[in-house]
Amino acid sequence: MITPTLRLYLPDFAGTEKEDEVIEKLSKYGNAVPNTKLYFWFDKKTDNVDVQSFIKKWDRIPHHNFKTIIRPEFFDKPLDFIWYDIIPKRFSPGLQYTRFSYRYVDGVEGVLAGLDNFKSTWDFISADKPQKRKQKRNDYEDSNSR
Repeated sequence: MITPTLRLYLPDFAGTEKEDEVIEKLSKYGNAVPNTKLYFWFDKKTDNVDVQSFIKKWDRIPHHNFKTIIRPEFFDKPLDFIWYDIIPKRFSPGLQYTRFSYRYVDGVEGVLAGLDNFKSTWDFISADKPQKRKQKRNDYEDSNSR
């Protein structure tokens, strides 16, 4: 069974006019994908993001099916393997411990498109695969297979 982890860069949508839209999509998709672990990250040295107001807004929404972790720095370690990474192109070279990634340039619109791609990837991976047909054999004694 796959335990999906999703990583997002917090400053690209927190505090923007589309923050509520991103939170709504995260809640919808996160509750549809079982046991999702969600990582938000930012750089505490260079990013001006109001994490406290984001946490207050995030905590008001019911999240039934996933765990949320906020990190003050970028991480790419084997212990924190990321199944799906939505990451800006400027941070993406050298990623080693991700399965799928969506790289974007245009801020919050890229995050929204990445979330849609995450959901479609999950739907493809978790869909029931068609059964292979069993091949008929024709090498019996009574067959003319010479």
